[in-house]
Amino acid sequence: MNVLNHQIEKIKRNRVTFLLIVLTAIGTLIVGYLADRLFKSIALLTAMWLCSIVIDMYAARKPANFEITVRRPGLETIFIILFALCMLVYLSFQFMGLLKWENFGNFGRIAKLLTCLLFLFPVALAITMFILRYRFKELGFRFNGLLLAIPVIMITAIAGLIFFPKNFNILTFYKEIGGVKAWILELFIGAALAEEFWRYIAQTRFGALLKNNGLGWFLASALWALMHVPVLCSQGLSVGIALLSALHIIPIGLMWGYLTYRTKSILPSILAHGMNIWGLQNF
Repeated sequence: MNVLNHQIEKIKRNRVTFLLIVLTAIGTLIVGYLADRLFKSIALLTAMWLCSIVIDMYAARKPANFEITVRRPGLETIFIILFALCMLVYLSFQFMGLLKWENFGNFGRIAKLLTCLLFLFPVALAITMFILRYRFKELGFRFNGLLLAIPVIMITAIAGLIFFPKNFNILTFYKEIGGVKAWILELFIGAALAEEFWRYIAQTRFGALLKNNGLGWFLASALWALMHVPVLCSQGLSVGIALLSALHIIPIGLMWGYLTYRTKSILPSILAHGMNIWGLQNF
């Protein structure tokens, strides 16, 4: 009951953020209905809410009693938006055929690799934070709440097992991805580390600039979901439909961002993200 009261109080203090979440949930249900996956969209939203309850229960018992450092929210937000635009341009070139890297020979291949490393992973943002003299702990690399990833993983796994048992096959996934090494490189480093580091920096800087952590949290996950639009367009969707379809990516991003917010660490969300092989958010 205390957890539910806590969530109700958060809603009262963050009405705009709550409205955005409600609209996102409605959009997710609409996408699920249009894709003939309404049941899956309901399972996704339910699992994410249950994860938030578990996160709040843990945080109530073991709160992270230190503040996140944001020295220059305005300047740092400018860098985040600039690098996000570069990321969006790169993804558009890569997946929408706006640029043929191979037409430029070795120069094109090197430019593609550097652009990918600097903005998609996002090395440029990390370098900027270190230049601004942030330490690893100040960038979310703490061991707080690492065990909290376990129940989060279990909730998403159980949801996948109950609602979509045909897609629940760890051995098949293991073989398809190419073993443990590929799993670590592709999911934990290529996907989870890159996304959760970017999300931590973005949501804390947006929150500090707007003086509203809830709104910063939502905007960061919404912006990252937007980065999937070029990929969705490459699958034959129009830009409008791709924008609508990107809505179903926001809920799980919000959950990972909330896990980071409550633990003040990106490590639990990296672990939970890297183990996200059930595909609840994939329609």
